[in-house]
Amino acid sequence: MKVAHLIGGGDVGGAKTHVLSLIAELSKEIDVTLISLREGQFAQEGRSMGLNIEVVDDKNPFTAIAKVRKILLEGKFDLIHCHGAKGNVMGTFLKPWHKRPVVTTVHSDYRRDYMGKPLKNLTNGLLNRLALRVVDYHIGVSDAFVDMLIKRGFPPHQIFTIYNGIDFTPYDRAEADDPTRRAAYLRSLGLNYNAGDIVVGIAARMHPVKDIGTLIEGFAKAAREEPKLKLVIAGDGEEREKLASIAKATGLADRICFAGWIREMGRFLTALDINTLTSLTESFPYSVLEGIRAGRATICSRVGGMPKLIDHGVNGFIFTPGDKDALAEYLLAFARDKEKRIEFSKKLAEKAAKLYSIEAMKNTQLAIYETICRRSSRPKTRRDRVILCGAYGRGNVGDDAIMEAITESLRSIDPDLDITVISRNPMKTRLEYRINTIHTFNFPLYAWRLFKTKLYINGGGTLIADNTSTRSIRYYLYSIWMAKLFGAKTMLYGCGIGPIRRPGNRKAAGRILNRHAHVITLRDDISMRELFLLGVTKPKMCLTADPALALSPADPSRIDAIFNEENAPAHVAYAGFSLRDWGKFRNSLDVVAEAAEYVYKKHGLTPLLFPMGYPADLDILEALSAKLTVPHVIFRQSHNAREVMGVISRMKLVFGMRLHSLVFAAAAGVPMVGLSYDVKVESFLKDMPHFPCIRLRGLSTSVLTDAIDKALSSSADSHAIEPKTLRSMQDARLANMEEAKNLLFS
Repeated sequence: MKVAHLIGGGDVGGAKTHVLSLIAELSKEIDVTLISLREGQFAQEGRSMGLNIEVVDDKNPFTAIAKVRKILLEGKFDLIHCHGAKGNVMGTFLKPWHKRPVVTTVHSDYRRDYMGKPLKNLTNGLLNRLALRVVDYHIGVSDAFVDMLIKRGFPPHQIFTIYNGIDFTPYDRAEADDPTRRAAYLRSLGLNYNAGDIVVGIAARMHPVKDIGTLIEGFAKAAREEPKLKLVIAGDGEEREKLASIAKATGLADRICFAGWIREMGRFLTALDINTLTSLTESFPYSVLEGIRAGRATICSRVGGMPKLIDHGVNGFIFTPGDKDALAEYLLAFARDKEKRIEFSKKLAEKAAKLYSIEAMKNTQLAIYETICRRSSRPKTRRDRVILCGAYGRGNVGDDAIMEAITESLRSIDPDLDITVISRNPMKTRLEYRINTIHTFNFPLYAWRLFKTKLYINGGGTLIADNTSTRSIRYYLYSIWMAKLFGAKTMLYGCGIGPIRRPGNRKAAGRILNRHAHVITLRDDISMRELFLLGVTKPKMCLTADPALALSPADPSRIDAIFNEENAPAHVAYAGFSLRDWGKFRNSLDVVAEAAEYVYKKHGLTPLLFPMGYPADLDILEALSAKLTVPHVIFRQSHNAREVMGVISRMKLVFGMRLHSLVFAAAAGVPMVGLSYDVKVESFLKDMPHFPCIRLRGLSTSVLTDAIDKALSSSADSHAIEPKTLRSMQDARLANMEEAKNLLFS
């Protein structure tokens, strides 16, 4: 593979480090040429690293274009990789000649690149914004930058994520571990250091986007309570005088040091106790990674990829940009607890070394190149799209779990498949799952997309039913009819059918499913019987399982962070409660409260109330919480399906009204009690006799407590899910994917 990297050449800071270190690693695996549009420090560093670099330093833009064009044509590259405004403009301008895919890495918020420079923003900034719309693919340096691109209308399936990586070999700590030498070094920077002081530091340009003023003010607030705190700021820039004035205004200027540019970054960072970042926007800052490499405790603003790196309250602290009060609070927490600084820094170093090494960055970039090349060589066909329709984007964890599981299965069939999801909240779904979306009721766009659609999937859940409303069943039947009309193959994927009570709806369902569905896979035999009663016999029909069984839970460190964010002690034994507001169920809430108190007093399990429908379930959970007199926890934040799966896996018992709280419990092997408001709950639990299923009509305290005792019976094997039962469910789930594969490739 041959790749040309095209860059302006005036880059400094993180972008320069990212590009040079990445190309150095890539050059070990593939043929890489770096084209710099300027002679200077960037090009010189590239040469010193032994990179294959071409410099086109020509003030005449037309001559420069001609020279770059010649390099690209003679090089016969497989793709062009651009960086920064000048690289993007040059790469897209020459795209008609080299006829190769063009990809750009977005290192910053391009709308803020020329912050405070209106003329450059109107010229270079405008050209860059136009070029970004022409580029074939985009790489965001952090999930936050990918979210930014999606929010601004860039198609999710053409965006990739990469994270900065470094060599995590620890810095030499001999000086830092010697109190006398460390003190001498800090004083040489100009810091008024005394033995026992706790040193807070930052390495950053003094630019408005770095918001160092918030650091100074937050530090001052903490330092008034903790006299041992000192601050050293490494860097320089346009805000130097302004920041000095802010420091003076705090009355603590003698405890704040402006050290200027630091050449020996490892030496500086190892001399600190706490490393900070206060930026308003970032991608995935190297200064934080270097601080982790130095073994320093970390506090940073919630920007770029920091929320993914730092599990708040577990391995570091993270705060909203500009929130000086929160920053002061976290500075005090670290200042007053040396053991916490050590513990958090070790945990963060372990995570960062595993996920954000330079090797991981290189492998991610190579995988992106392979995907782009594979897509560019893919034969062009009229129909190469899948549309997935369901009750998505409504805040229901179960429905979104189905969607994620189906798209994951489809990607395993064809990783480059163009999938569009019909969602009630298109932007939320697009951001959460990095997938193309259209609004549920945007019928013109739906019809337009159908022209290139090969497979329409009615995705999971109980969509063909009228127990909630007639409008929903008619919507889904109309969508199926329309898909077949436009020539797409249609599949109902791992779904439930019924109840359908109204005669008109039954007639319509039977007719449309018979005439317009190619394959129907069902998650339970009750749905199969319902189809036969509707007279549906023509489509291929088979029993499978709920698609959500395919999902795996979030990383344990993320689950730890969730418990911390929700103020739930991590080492407590919990019984999870998932309820929904249904019919007259509120009249039975006292009974459920008594059962929750029973599980605490008899079995020592703390009730944990969590919403599967957000925010719809919060009200009923708050009502239950108000009735409890025993210690309990209520989750009030929104969490995705994998996160909820991870939370449920920590439970000792799940008391579930929402079907997918039980599905997730089954997947994790957690004992459960089902509260049935719908036949689908009973149908799911019928093959697991150890787990009681109670109908709403039969609710009483004794019934619930007996069910809890049965689920939590003393013999461990008596409540475990039979391995063959779970295995058969997983095997049946795979049948959904096989049927979809047959339709795609038939």
